Amino acid sequence: MADTVKFELIGAKEAAEALKSLNTKDKIQIYYKLNRKAANVVKGKLKNNAPSNKIQQAIKIEKNKANPTAVFIGFLKKVFYVRFLEYGTEIRTTRGKKGRFKKPAFRGRMTDSKKFIEKSHDEAVAELEIKLGQNYQQELNKVLKSELKRVNNKISKYRK
Repeated sequence: MADTVKFELIGAKEAAEALKSLNTKDKIQIYYKLNRKAANVVKGKLKNNAPSNKIQQAIKIEKNKANPTAVFIGFLKKVFYVRFLEYGTEIRTTRGKKGRFKKPAFRGRMTDSKKFIEKSHDEAVAELEIKLGQNYQQELNKVLKSELKRVNNKISKYRK
């Protein structure tokens, strides 16, 4: 999995100037929507690489309670075994006893890890690097237009 990602934003100065003119609440919403778009790309890659349909349906995007602009991508509890698929398991050995089980046994080994999460994240980083690096201003304009439309709809309700 990529530890750090470096990319250059084209049109970053214009985007920063556009964001300076907005109040804090609107900035938070815009950053959240941009992060949500990026999370949807990661979610799509995870769905494509997931080994089963049940895992595909259990992928979830959540808001971070501590940071209003951040999002988390994860799995529901019903697919707790995803970590075993991703990383594999070790052999569990049992000691032999005097009674029924006299010999030690080796149980529950899952050696062939699938690494679909790591693969999905690497694919998503490459796609987002291109998408946001070159088209950051366009993505920001899309979000700004949708916010403007939302605000105009709220205002029009009060005018009636």
